[in-house]
Amino acid sequence: MITFITWLRCLAAMLITNAHYTGIYPTDLIANGGLIGDILFFAVSGYCLTNIRTGFWKWYGKRISRILPAVILITLIYAVLGQYDLSSYALGTENTILYSELAAVGVRYSKWLSWFIYPTYYHFIGSILVLYIPYYFMMKSERIKKHIPAVMGIIFIAYVACYIFAYDKSYYHIDTVREPMIRFLFMESMLLGVWFRLNDEKLRNKGRAWVYAVGSIVAFGGYFVSKIFLQGGCSTVPNPQPGYHICPALSDFQVVQQHRPALRKSAEMVRPVFWAGCKANS
Repeated sequence: MITFITWLRCLAAMLITNAHYTGIYPTDLIANGGLIGDILFFAVSGYCLTNIRTGFWKWYGKRISRILPAVILITLIYAVLGQYDLSSYALGTENTILYSELAAVGVRYSKWLSWFIYPTYYHFIGSILVLYIPYYFMMKSERIKKHIPAVMGIIFIAYVACYIFAYDKSYYHIDTVREPMIRFLFMESMLLGVWFRLNDEKLRNKGRAWVYAVGSIVAFGGYFVSKIFLQGGCSTVPNPQPGYHICPALSDFQVVQQHRPALRKSAEMVRPVFWAGCKANS
């Protein structure tokens, strides 16, 4: 199992790193697959943490102790190097708006906490810290563990309901990893990992490997094709500027050409982040 999980983590890290190489490849369409890598990481977490035998605070404290020290260290290093501005909120404008709304109702949140505790600069850290909580109580319920597909179905229905009644559909951001909606998908991924763990002996290394290989290739291909075509009729920004091309891929390519040096620098910055990320699913 250790080798199996290690290879999945390796694949996830490669996909996420590849997705950050915008401005480096001849076309940014190649710099893709990051969301699949995130899904693999969360699925691995679910797979590895299925059997919980301790109380909540001890278990959750152990998870935090494995994640936050690496996050704090990396954030401090990049702050010293001048890459992070700790005088502003982590994750930039979107969280500044959130914290301003909280302040309007009398809740104030420290900028330092936003960098070092929650949500941090790394979206997957904030997500896993939140999702660990419902995940723990699900895994402590034998009834839920016996009906994982049904639970996933309920979560999917909630996700669709949020999309229909509360989601801003004026622009393309359904798979934006820095928005709360993505946590439905991440929770589903963790539960999928649990389901595979519970059915491990029945599913793993049981012949017809070519079926899984072909299915994986088709699924990966379908995902990349969808990134090109399904975005075509919809803007990828909340308020498109005049002249925004009907095909976001081409318009984004024009933006990339203008900001290629900064994007190259961003790609270089992402490499050590996986030290923090890998801690989350071990």
